[in-house]
Amino acid sequence: MVDLEFWGDLAQKAFVNGFPSTNWANRMVEPWKGLPFGPNLHAVRPQRLRTLTGPVEAPQDSLWSRLQFFAAAEPVRHTEDQLDSALFAKLPIDVRLLIYEEVLGNMVFHLEARNNGTQIVKEICCRPDLIDEPIHQCHISNPRKSPSFSGNGNQHSSSLLPLLLTCRRVYSEVIPILYGTNVFEFRQGKGAFYFLRLMLPPQRLANIRHFRLHMRLPHHPHINSRSRRDWETMLMFFTTEMPALNKLYLRLLTNYITETQITETDDVDGAEWTKPIMRMVVDVQRNRRCHVKFVTPGVSGGVAHDCIGIFKETAKTTGLSPQERLIELASIALHERIRVSIEGPT
Repeated sequence: MVDLEFWGDLAQKAFVNGFPSTNWANRMVEPWKGLPFGPNLHAVRPQRLRTLTGPVEAPQDSLWSRLQFFAAAEPVRHTEDQLDSALFAKLPIDVRLLIYEEVLGNMVFHLEARNNGTQIVKEICCRPDLIDEPIHQCHISNPRKSPSFSGNGNQHSSSLLPLLLTCRRVYSEVIPILYGTNVFEFRQGKGAFYFLRLMLPPQRLANIRHFRLHMRLPHHPHINSRSRRDWETMLMFFTTEMPALNKLYLRLLTNYITETQITETDDVDGAEWTKPIMRMVVDVQRNRRCHVKFVTPGVSGGVAHDCIGIFKETAKTTGLSPQERLIELASIALHERIRVSIEGPT
């Protein structure tokens, strides 16, 4: 299957490059492509050579740690107590965490991919209180905190780095605060999954609590088997690989052709692509009370759909039914609301 996809992608590129009109050629091959973020989403996660974060309160002199030292292929890394520092000697951990959160927490990071996705650049939102507006514009970075995450080793000036680079113990205490108390927002799916899947080690991914994604769909997510697979895998990713996720914002950015396909599809048939959404929403809300905000195009710029509310309403009106049946019926209702929001008032 992978080899067929590889040669298929190669043939598509050759077709596009062989025509004078690249735009026309891209439109011709679009129905056979997967979704833009598919390659990053399905890529094998790279193995980190070492773990930067050690145990904060490690029993370094225990017999077990000494045995690990001799048994391990490389020495076990420990975090020194650093008791000569007043920060650790005089301040308890709960006070230190409050300080870290004040310095590095409660921000909104607008993120985008550059250099063909090998570098993730951030901008600190200057109006985080307006983040939920339909059209959120933020052009001025907070002067005390500025760019960037990088996947290629480049160095960038940033006031986020000095505290993290102080020592290993500070890093071990601070890094969960950085990922757990800030909002990460991407306006492109491809860059988002390069960051989540290929840049972040699993322990960092597991710290993220608030994630926002503006996802551009060049075609309907169920136009072919590859797009269907990418769509379902993406939603399963949020379900299984981000266990701390507390708030998830998904906004679909579609074109006229995709919107036409949605409005011309019967709601029962259209539920095939809304069902993975409903299944994900029900799963994350039930297991960890994660709130999902799902936004689709509408006449007023965007319409937010209360997916869990639709599910509960369906359960209330249909009575006791198997959960999968409730999800199916709620998915039909969700597709109807998406279709109506795109069509507008009649």
